[in-house]
Amino acid sequence: PRTFDVVVALPDRPMELANLLGVFGRHAINVRDIEVLKIRETGGEAIRVGVGSSDDRERALAVLAEAGYRAR
Repeated sequence: PRTFDVVVALPDRPMELANLLGVFGRHAINVRDIEVLKIRETGGEAIRVGVGSSDDRERALAVLAEAGYRAR
């Protein structure tokens, strides 16, 4: 099935991935796929999260911004 990607900047610290996925769960946005992306230039990481629809992608971008995450 097709997924709609959201890429989120995430610090490399304990519990950050769990906290990020908690945002999706609290807003009933189903995660269909997930991938950790390394960004060598900054030493940080990004997470690519695949959701099931363009509506879910737009909702995810909104709730992530509200929670203080940088996402595109």
